[in-house]
Amino acid sequence: IIATRSPESGSWRRKLPAPVCLATRPQPAALPNLPIPGVPMDFSFGAARAVYAAGQHPRLYVSAPDRAVLRKRCGGGDSERLLRGLRQRLAGVVSSIHGAQDLAADLGSWNRAWNLPGTRMIFGLRDMAALAWLEGDPQVLGAVRLVLTHATEATQKGRPETARAFPGSAGGTLCAAYDFVRDHLSEAERQTFCTWVVEQVIRRQIAIWGVNFFKNSGGNMHMGPMLGALFGLLVIEGEPGVPDLSRERAHLLKMYEAAINGAVHDRGYPEEDIGYGTAVAAYLVDMGEVLRRAGWFDYYRQTPRLTRVGTAIMHFVQPWGEALTNTG
Repeated sequence: IIATRSPESGSWRRKLPAPVCLATRPQPAALPNLPIPGVPMDFSFGAARAVYAAGQHPRLYVSAPDRAVLRKRCGGGDSERLLRGLRQRLAGVVSSIHGAQDLAADLGSWNRAWNLPGTRMIFGLRDMAALAWLEGDPQVLGAVRLVLTHATEATQKGRPETARAFPGSAGGTLCAAYDFVRDHLSEAERQTFCTWVVEQVIRRQIAIWGVNFFKNSGGNMHMGPMLGALFGLLVIEGEPGVPDLSRERAHLLKMYEAAINGAVHDRGYPEEDIGYGTAVAAYLVDMGEVLRRAGWFDYYRQTPRLTRVGTAIMHFVQPWGEALTNTG
């Protein structure tokens, strides 16, 4: 560690020496704010504003017109093999959801161990929802619908600890899944889910973490509920009966920006470590692309350090890209 003195203030601060390859080249410029012609899933800034304004779903990662293009691309080659592998990987999870004796209890205790049925359900939920939207498989769609309609009961049966309670730890995953299958839910099911999101995923999480979030904004345990609340805001925007959440939105965007500055070094390196640190960096980029597409926050311009994560992580990847370098 090198200590340097600021010529303006005379104060001392720590400074990590830069890796040679980054020190000898300029930082990469932000990607141009232009869609690529003919490519679905447009993530340019504000690309989905009209979709949000019209109250349409899906909206987070894709829009309705993308489905035909993606289905065509999955008709052969590597895309078809990847999709086939995804179906096979999810088949057991779909069956376990349909065959669960107490689905709410399974979901509520999902993060007590990695090999629990509920853990596999939550980890596979986004992929199941995307697959249901893309292919319309009634079994997969039914499994996603069951999970979403058990959210309130899962909250009641889940573990009470603040950091691992169901709405804070799994809320974002359910909201992302809701975006894909929303139009297949009944009006009553949508209203129930949106109420759960407002009360448990958004307002309760802000109340729990509140101002204390900014004391440890880069911590992975703090970040999950915040990201889940943002997913909740994005998917229920414009839904009938949803109250004005503009104050919550402003506060959560401040939390998101603080999380980036707390978790990622100016050169793109994770502050925590290269295990959890790289994981939360990926979560922040994932949310950043969704927010950028919605026109809510442009991390390319507002927090450019996050755009350097991809360059920084290359220093952790061992030859041939098969593993990450171990931490101390």
